[in-house]
Amino acid sequence: MRRLAMAGLAIGAVGVVAACAPIKPPAPEPEVIEVPFEFVDGPVDWDVPAGVDEIAVTAYGAAGGQGAGQATHSDGPSDTGVVPAGTGGLGGAAIATIVVVPEEILEINVGGRGEDAELTTTAAAGGFNGGANGGPSGASCTDAQSAGGAGGGASDVRRGTATLADRLVVAGGGGGGGGSMAFSGDFLSFDNIVSATDGGSGGNGGGLAGVGGGGAFPGGGGTQSAGGAAGGFFAQAGAAGIGGSGGTGSSCNVDRAGARAGGGGGGGLFGGGGGAGPAPDPPDPTASGGGGAGGGSGFGPEGTQFQTGVNEGNGRVVISYVAP
Repeated sequence: MRRLAMAGLAIGAVGVVAACAPIKPPAPEPEVIEVPFEFVDGPVDWDVPAGVDEIAVTAYGAAGGQGAGQATHSDGPSDTGVVPAGTGGLGGAAIATIVVVPEEILEINVGGRGEDAELTTTAAAGGFNGGANGGPSGASCTDAQSAGGAGGGASDVRRGTATLADRLVVAGGGGGGGGSMAFSGDFLSFDNIVSATDGGSGGNGGGLAGVGGGGAFPGGGGTQSAGGAAGGFFAQAGAAGIGGSGGTGSSCNVDRAGARAGGGGGGGLFGGGGGAGPAPDPPDPTASGGGGAGGGSGFGPEGTQFQTGVNEGNGRVVISYVAP
């Protein structure tokens, strides 16, 4: 009996020693650092910190601009009267993990939103990093102007010599909207609208592929291997890194029926095609409005998450990494 009691005492002592052992604190959470890049209308260099060999990139392409729209009379000056026009497409997004070399220099390009078109014969300017100009109104349409909106620029991250071939991640820009026009049969009155020609909306940026524009003469979306097709008269197809310019609006006839121009394509891995206006000869007051342009395509390594048409305004890029 005495031996059993001693044995029990020994076991209890071991338990007491174990209970009093210090508890190891949990490992601290890793510190994640985020570096945001906003639109500055040009490239920005970023040095990868020492000890960092992997970064996460979230890139958003810029949106396209809106087309212009105007109502005209059958006689006399067209005066006032603005009608809705094609809206610009939204920019896409690309979310990727990139293997990097500590202390290497990366170039960040944040896309600019395409300009909205105005009631002028001047083309709306494409956004930085591949957005294309919208189509201007016909040269003789000094009092009936419906220009196309400009394409939004892509956002990307590059390494090395920072050429188009050095892009690691790309988020496509949205296409510009087409110009619209309403035509009244009454002199100096908008009470008798006999035709309204709505401009097509710009296509959204990719994403893996850009979306084609709307309307009767739309530009196509950029893909992984080619730019979007041109929508027709005077419009240009997209190409590597840049959208195609929108087609010029037709010249005006005695009823001021021309002017409706196409939107400019969005930038991307491959840019969207420019939208086009109706046939230039003869201008037709009942013809469709200018076509919306296509959005640009995105790009990234295996495992990249793509989103289409998610960003308004200028683009942006966010780089994050675990502090070494």
